[in-house]
Amino acid sequence: MPAPVVVLGPQRPTPNLAMALEAVGVEGPVGLITAGWRVDEDETEPLVKHVHREVRHLRIYSEVEKVLRAEPALAAAYHARQDRIRAYKDVYRISLRAASMAVSELYDRVAADPPVYGPDLSDAIGALRLVDERVLQRVAAIRQDHAEVAEPWRHPALAAIRERVLEQLDGVNALLIAGGHVGVLRNRLRMLGLDDVIRQLPAKGMPIVAWSAGAMVLARRVVLFYDDPPEGHGDAEVFGAGLDVLPGVVWLPHARLRLDLDDPKRIALMARRLRPERAVALEVGAWLSWDGIAWQDHSLPDACFHLGTDGCLHDGAGLDEDDLTGEVPR
Repeated sequence: MPAPVVVLGPQRPTPNLAMALEAVGVEGPVGLITAGWRVDEDETEPLVKHVHREVRHLRIYSEVEKVLRAEPALAAAYHARQDRIRAYKDVYRISLRAASMAVSELYDRVAADPPVYGPDLSDAIGALRLVDERVLQRVAAIRQDHAEVAEPWRHPALAAIRERVLEQLDGVNALLIAGGHVGVLRNRLRMLGLDDVIRQLPAKGMPIVAWSAGAMVLARRVVLFYDDPPEGHGDAEVFGAGLDVLPGVVWLPHARLRLDLDDPKRIALMARRLRPERAVALEVGAWLSWDGIAWQDHSLPDACFHLGTDGCLHDGAGLDEDDLTGEVPR
């Protein structure tokens, strides 16, 4: 049986990382990735004190930044690619707004005549899902278009960082992946070619413990969400592909802060849109474990819940339930 993958909620103000490590039976040194903290990457003292064990810090954010500053040609190629991806995301948002508006308007009509409008709502949700899947495909294609940075870890300077990271991982008994800025974290892992490395750790007997944005990147796809952003629209959007370590889930850290959970319509539509994956909220005290076969939920009350297609919040992650179609008009 592979080593477990543990997903935790935010670690402030009440961390449960140390308890999770003890429960998994991790002894000795652990590796730590805090790239999502960006310039605060080295502010690890509170975490190290909390876990009471040796922490070998994999400083991939700052190390990659040094390379980009020292290698202007590599940096220019990388930023050119990122500019194209950002430009395409603007087009994605145009399609997303149109598809979301159609779903919202049809949802309001279903109650009046479910037999007539229900199939149209299901079709509209299907179209919205296609928009979300297409962004993954288009971004992947843009990455391949830029051959010079399609596999950036093959650049000698980045290859040297990657080799050091692999050496550090060989000497630890678990990998910790912290939260922070999910886009930066995801991009740094990709730049160093660490996707397959991390994906294979459980099969090699090494547990992974991740929280907040660290948990988000372990899913098949990373979804950004904020119902009331300071600017722009409040539609959740697919950021990109995750590591696909954990099945059947989209993680929503700080859901109570970022989502209007008093609106059954928004809950129902988000839950249906993200199927066949389940939208699972992670609050402080959440604690889930995947052993490669089944999930175990050790969360505190109200710390972990999932969004239901009925517009309600349901206790626990619900990841072992089988009602994954979500096509019954609600």
